[in-house]
Amino acid sequence: MIKESIYLEFLDALTRGEKTICHKIVTDTLNEGVSIKEIYLQIFQKALYQIGRMWEQGKMNIADEHMATQIIECLLSRHSFTQSGKNCGHSVIITCIDKEFHLLGAKMVANMFELNGWNVFFMGSSSPGKEVLRTIADKKPDVVGISFSFYLNYLRFLELLESIILAFPDQEVVVGGQGLTANLQLKLKTDYPKVKYISCINALDEYILRFNSCRNGTE
Repeated sequence: MIKESIYLEFLDALTRGEKTICHKIVTDTLNEGVSIKEIYLQIFQKALYQIGRMWEQGKMNIADEHMATQIIECLLSRHSFTQSGKNCGHSVIITCIDKEFHLLGAKMVANMFELNGWNVFFMGSSSPGKEVLRTIADKKPDVVGISFSFYLNYLRFLELLESIILAFPDQEVVVGGQGLTANLQLKLKTDYPKVKYISCINALDEYILRFNSCRNGTE
C-alpha cells in the first residue's frame, strides 16, 4: 500500500512539471519493495484521473495537462516495467481507436499484460479499423484490448467493436477507458454481452490472473 502522502507529493510535482522529482518518487517507492502494479494503480492511474478532472474543471490548462501526461509517459519508458516470470503462452493486441491519440492508458494495459507473461502486440494511438482487423487475422491473439478515452469518439468505438465481432465472432474482447460512460457501459452489457469491460488497472490484473488460471487449468 502506497501512503497517501507519497501520492500527493507525486501529484504536486506532476502538476508543476517537476519530472526529476516524479522520477525520484517512483524510484524510491520501487526501492522500498512496492510492486509495479501498485505504482500503476495508486500513483499513475490515480494521478491521471485527477489531472483529467482538473482539466475538465478549468483548473489546469491544456499545456500543463500535456506536460503531466508526457512525464508519466517518460516514467513508463524510463523504468524497467517488464515481466520477470516465464511466458504464459497467451497473446494480446492492444489498440486505441481511430482518431484517438491519448495512449498512456493503453500503454499501461500493455505493460500489465507483459508483467503477467503475455506476448503483447501494441498498435498505439489512432489505429484505423482495417489495420486492427488485419492484425487480428495475422496474429490470432487470445484477447483484443480496446482503449477508449473520449466519449465524442463513441461512434468510432462502436464501429470498431462491431467490425471485430462480425469478422471474428469467437474473439475475446476487453474494453476500457474514461470514454466509457455509465450509459455506454449499460449498452455494452445489453448489446455486447460477450465483451468484457475493465474499469481499472486492479480489475485488469484480476481479469488476467483469472484468464491465466482458466486457460492453464489451474482453477
